[in-house]
Amino acid sequence: MSTEVYLPDVGADSVKISEILVEVNDSVEKEQSIMVVESEKTSIEIPSPIAGIIKSIKFKVGEVVKSGSLLFLVEEKNTNNEEKKLEKIDIKKETTKKIFEEKKSKEEYFSKEKNQINNYFYASPSVRRLSRELDIDLEKIQGSGKNGRITKEDLINFLSNQRITTDSPRYLEDEKFLSFPKKLPKWPKISFENRKKESDTEEKDIQKIKKISGMNLHRNWIMIPHVTQFYEADITNLEDFRKEINLDSKKNKITILPFAIKAIVKALKKFPNFNSSFLEEKQMLLKKNFYNVGIAINTIEGLLVPVIKEVDRQDVSEISEEILQIIEKIKNHSLSSEYYKNGCITISNLGGIGNGGFFTPIINAPEVAILGVSRSFIKPIWEKNKFVPKNILPLSLSYDHRVIDGVEGLLFIEYFAKILENIKNLII
Repeated sequence: MSTEVYLPDVGADSVKISEILVEVNDSVEKEQSIMVVESEKTSIEIPSPIAGIIKSIKFKVGEVVKSGSLLFLVEEKNTNNEEKKLEKIDIKKETTKKIFEEKKSKEEYFSKEKNQINNYFYASPSVRRLSRELDIDLEKIQGSGKNGRITKEDLINFLSNQRITTDSPRYLEDEKFLSFPKKLPKWPKISFENRKKESDTEEKDIQKIKKISGMNLHRNWIMIPHVTQFYEADITNLEDFRKEINLDSKKNKITILPFAIKAIVKALKKFPNFNSSFLEEKQMLLKKNFYNVGIAINTIEGLLVPVIKEVDRQDVSEISEEILQIIEKIKNHSLSSEYYKNGCITISNLGGIGNGGFFTPIINAPEVAILGVSRSFIKPIWEKNKFVPKNILPLSLSYDHRVIDGVEGLLFIEYFAKILENIKNLII
């Protein structure tokens, strides 16, 4: 005897079949999900009420089903008439299991044997939907939930652990990657068939450093929820002091950057969440008790971010000298790889470029914040009964909103600006 399974009342007149998890003649367990149906508000797995054999499936993926419709037939497997069939099915399962084990050893797939045999994976409808949106093959996921169930965290960890090189066709050409997430329109094909002559356009290779930095920036922008806080710092007194010491000094001139580095260390000490990294797999923060600051440097070959170590133990002139040494080594292609490790926060300084203004710097993971510094400009500020010309430095602070909230972000940049506005704050 076959048991008929109908679509229950799911709070909607009709639903769409989004997944069918088994095939006709598959052996299934009691309460095993057979198909997934979706409405505008919910997604529900339809289980088998008994252990048995799937005899018939009445709909296909994508079809719309009304409430009360017959979905599938399942026949109890322990009937005398089915003993021989069950024996064949068991043999088939053992053969499939053997094939799967060989595949697992070769390709390092982590799906559970039972799931692979029945083409079924333990995951909730929301996880299944998310896997489709992110174009993730559930066969490649090791479930960390009860009985190997795949969770949202497993999907996130899988994405985080992907390593894509700049030479990989998946990064440079694969439409699935370039259209991530899956529901975005595909990248437009570039064609200039109607151009007047061949010389109107030409292809030019992208430098290797730009490919690498571009890949990392793309990943960081997608994976990190960015918030950018803008602020104007009054550096009139600091600029007067900087010009004075540069006038008296016979050494190289000190720019605003070493002062910003010293100021940001003080801000990191006051707001330690900024001096951390987010551990996605544990949903925890890794706090750092050292102070290394990365500086974004624009070169002919692309953007580089060397890290100045232990800046809390150096004064402004020492930091200034180290920056000059780093720039010289970059020009000579002799900067060690050690200079690109263990950063706490990055400063992207546009220096004298442009006419002053804000921008949105992208966080340099696994850091949780980056400070953008633009060119300073003169701005009239109302003081007492008159406008006074002030030297204003535009600041743009991007931070990871999973770690830092808006209030803390504002307090951080206000504190940083206050240190720059009064040179005594850098000494105390």
